[in-house]
Amino acid sequence: MPDEEKTEEASQRRIEKSREKGDVAKSRELPSAIGLLLGLLTLKFFGSFIVNGMQDIARSTLTQLNDISIDPLTVQTYFIKLMRQIGLLVSPIFAAMLLTGVLINYLQVGPLLSTQALSINFTKLDPIKGFKQLFSRQGVIETVKALLKLIIIGSIGISTVWSDSVYFQSLGSKGIVHMLNYAASMSFKIGIRIAFALLLLGILDLFYQRWNYAQKLRMTKHEAKEEKKESELAPEVKRVLQERQLSAAQKRMMANVPEADVVITNPKHIAVALVYDRALSESPVVVAKGADFIAEKIKEIAREHDVPIIEDKPLAWALYDNVELDETIPGELYQTVAQVLARVYQMTGKLKG
Repeated sequence: MPDEEKTEEASQRRIEKSREKGDVAKSRELPSAIGLLLGLLTLKFFGSFIVNGMQDIARSTLTQLNDISIDPLTVQTYFIKLMRQIGLLVSPIFAAMLLTGVLINYLQVGPLLSTQALSINFTKLDPIKGFKQLFSRQGVIETVKALLKLIIIGSIGISTVWSDSVYFQSLGSKGIVHMLNYAASMSFKIGIRIAFALLLLGILDLFYQRWNYAQKLRMTKHEAKEEKKESELAPEVKRVLQERQLSAAQKRMMANVPEADVVITNPKHIAVALVYDRALSESPVVVAKGADFIAEKIKEIAREHDVPIIEDKPLAWALYDNVELDETIPGELYQTVAQVLARVYQMTGKLKG
């Protein structure tokens, strides 16, 4: 039977699953192009600052050479200091490129943290599959993009130099400073043109990646039907499970009421059952609690098994709001609960433990 054609758009659930795996639609060309552009502009504005700083470092280094003792520790310390100074000078360029890369990736895919993308997939190490990927559509596209970038960089470099060839030929009669300034200006001009060309390529690549991503996640009619069925049944199944869990928990809770030492009420809305067995716990434990219908059920079972019911509104609310099932009472309620248990002892003539 031939494979069913994928004619349906990807559902939101399918997209979310893909994002969880780190599989998203983004262009790798766009961040690098914008990073290059911002790096060149930063270099343009901070260039004189960097050059002057480098000159100061060179001048300082040359003048201090005679004062440096040639021993490993001194040389190491001086070298680290020198690298730190150079790093501070060029840090604006690298900071601009780094922040740009992070920001562009965020704007492309939004907030995303996926550890699955970092996991090792040994199937990617299969040389046969790797060879096949070279001739897949994606492999061909990546090869075409690489060739386009080479053509763009080469064409822009050659055309820019060629357009200025007349002036370029007369550089031999200029001074070294003029030649260096011209080389810097020409390099910046070529770099900016390349950056804008790669930016256009990155934008086109982004549109392609989003189209390719949508095509990859498309679903067959059968897959769309099954997913819709699952999404429609999921809330019902979840509700049934919750109801069963709640029912089982209530049954276990009601089974504890006959063993309680006292049920404290407010008296109409809530009821809390306590057990104090000194052999099992140093403090009284809440074994059942509930409001409205559940509270009435707790009191009904308590009456059937002769469990004392004490009315104490503040204590009932404090236990109901602050103590969970099977938890011991907090220290601030010890004295109040002890007084209630003392009344129970007077009524029944006994306490557990």
